[in-house]
Amino acid sequence: MQRNFAAMLLLVICANAVCVLAADGSSDFEVGLAYRMEGKNGAAVETFRKVPSTSPYYVQAMIHLGAALEDLGKKKEAVQAYESCLKQNPGNQIAIRNLTQLNSAMTCEKIIKLPSTTKDELIYNAFSAAKAKDAKRAADLCRLYIGLFSSDPRSLFTSAIVSERMGDFDQAIEIYEEAMELFPDFIPARVNHVLALVREGNREAALKVAQKALETRPENKQLRSLAELVKQLPKTDRNPAKDD
Repeated sequence: MQRNFAAMLLLVICANAVCVLAADGSSDFEVGLAYRMEGKNGAAVETFRKVPSTSPYYVQAMIHLGAALEDLGKKKEAVQAYESCLKQNPGNQIAIRNLTQLNSAMTCEKIIKLPSTTKDELIYNAFSAAKAKDAKRAADLCRLYIGLFSSDPRSLFTSAIVSERMGDFDQAIEIYEEAMELFPDFIPARVNHVLALVREGNREAALKVAQKALETRPENKQLRSLAELVKQLPKTDRNPAKDD
């Protein structure tokens, strides 16, 4: 009888342990992580969603849920997951970083859809003005382009190139920096920023910017190659633009 009682007590303890695991969501969280490691993002998403908002694992689950949804291309749902995380923990740096980068990437994809001729004409006329050394007209056209297409990172990018064509590298560098701040996922601005610094003869600044860009996007082969090329440049304070 004592054996039966002991067996029953063990079953009750085990049952309670299972209930606790189910209640705090640790089991679903761990299973979701396992699915993520196996590359089964669909299964991971469904599992992470089972973790209750009262669970101590909820914040971590929402971060991994957002990442899994991003991998599945479901960016709007990923935004919701990161936002859910931040409602519970407003200062979570991982969620803030992921949400910021995701919003930036989505902005780059959502270019305002106006007739292409509008953009083409603005770009063509801006470059023509730069070629004719008409600084005021070039600047006016660039401002118009940015005003009409503020959600398009290429508006700032084009304006910076026009400034370079006009020989104003300092202004170009400032515009590239603005483009990188507003659109951190827009790699062409990062590349041209480094190249503009190189043309200015500021190798050290170019190297620092290239390395920082690579730290931000370590998976980008273009940035990695650029950083290596800048490293190989000889140290010099020579400003090519002033030799003309």
